Amino acid sequence: MPGPGDLFAQIQGRKANPLADAVRARGKQMPPKLPPPPAPKKKVVPLKVGEGPFSFDASLNAFLFFGEGDGGNAIPSPALVDDAHGNLASDILIPLAPCIYRLADYTMAKREPITLERCVLKLGVLRCLARECRTMNTLLWERLSNDGGSGRNGSIEEDELGKMRFMELLSNCGIFQKVSEMVLQRAGKVADRKILAAEAPSSAQNDNGNPLGIPQVRVDGLDDFLKEIERLYSSLARARSEIAETQTVSFYPGLGELFSPGAKLLCFPEGMEGSSLGCSCVQSWYEEELNKATNKIKRRFILFVEYMMSVGDEIVFVAASDVYPEFYDTTRNVPVKDLKHQLITSDSLLARLQQ
Repeated sequence: MPGPGDLFAQIQGRKANPLADAVRARGKQMPPKLPPPPAPKKKVVPLKVGEGPFSFDASLNAFLFFGEGDGGNAIPSPALVDDAHGNLASDILIPLAPCIYRLADYTMAKREPITLERCVLKLGVLRCLARECRTMNTLLWERLSNDGGSGRNGSIEEDELGKMRFMELLSNCGIFQKVSEMVLQRAGKVADRKILAAEAPSSAQNDNGNPLGIPQVRVDGLDDFLKEIERLYSSLARARSEIAETQTVSFYPGLGELFSPGAKLLCFPEGMEGSSLGCSCVQSWYEEELNKATNKIKRRFILFVEYMMSVGDEIVFVAASDVYPEFYDTTRNVPVKDLKHQLITSDSLLARLQQ
């Protein structure tokens, strides 16, 4: 048996294995470098054209609200602007974009185009914003003017509710704090002008139609935006025509035109033994849901109303909502008289009083 020294010599003199050497050599080689991944393509966001607060892109069938110079993701801020009577920095101008993005359930940071179809689905909410803005302005004028609101049409309670609803909508849009501060600031300046007018009536005279500089709140371009939706979506006018001429209504967009914000309605709540109750439509909108079984979209109509009721010794306003599921046959209209809520007109009210 060879000794340890002979064993070492045998190992040293053993012939090399070419295959093993090749495998070892390959293992020592560095792996090839992979090419760098391609840079992600930057998403191109369409830009608004023109000078107005919005534009419509026919190729996308959507509205655009941001132009080339509108950089950053900050929410546009309200600003003080001159009023129609020449008073400097008197009115509060609210930017349109944050209102439309939030009320249409879009994320403004993405700055995506807002489709016309989505605007029609949420048209009742957008109309509510315009209506409550007018109510807010009426309340400001009546509270701050010298005559104290003489000759007013509605009740002070209704205007106060309108103010609260308007501020709630602005809170959803993320601009409530700024607008409320501006309103309070301008109201304080109106009070100062009243004191000046009382002390020196001749020096405070102003025949421009708004001598006290009473502020008014405006949502930039909202009325034009609603008119543009009406112009682009002809089914809205057709639905109103069917309601007036045939006394029938389609589910979409007919219910939204029948139950628009401010409409006076008659409903029959459960638990009142068939007694009718008068209410007012605050806002309405459509919701869509994808049926995964059939891969079809189903809609439902949400109606939000307010009515007055007695609670102890007080009369309070109560809010309630009701849901209309999609009609069984969406291609056919339903008689207006068969709905759970009836529109109150001068003729229908007279007929009920005569019963």
